[in-house]
Amino acid sequence: MQRSQPVLTRLLAMFARLAMLAAVSCSDFGYRAAPVKQPDAAAQADDGGGSDEACVEGPTAPRDDGPQLHFYALDVDLHVLNVRPGETVTWNNGSPMAHAVTAGTPASPIPVAQGGFDSGNLASGGGRFAWRFCKKRTIIWFCRTHPAQMFGYQIVVGP
Repeated sequence: MQRSQPVLTRLLAMFARLAMLAAVSCSDFGYRAAPVKQPDAAAQADDGGGSDEACVEGPTAPRDDGPQLHFYALDVDLHVLNVRPGETVTWNNGSPMAHAVTAGTPASPIPVAQGGFDSGNLASGGGRFAWRFCKKRTIIWFCRTHPAQMFGYQIVVGP
């Protein structure tokens, strides 16, 4: 019995460390709005082109200019992408497999009505999806087709 007590003590210490690590590493990978005191006119304008139109966030036609993300097999080229309010992000699927771009986490996707986005399936070898971001925030996204391998990517919308 004396010999098993140190083993039990070590096991309890190991479980305590794992519990602390889990508590520290847990984060909300969903939508987090960046604190904004007052929206400025530049954040409301079109992609910096000087237009007086109010920025309308949502799906739009894919673009060849501006921020681009590229799928490669089971990954993308940029895990964190910083964009300005009003810019359009275009996802390009050059991968040999289909992918999908969905806001949130695999366990908790964010619906479009709550500030999320979903591309539907992007065909392999050339499927594209674009979303215009207007609100200052950080949003996490994942590939709905490969949720166990492709998750936790970030779009940071800010100045």
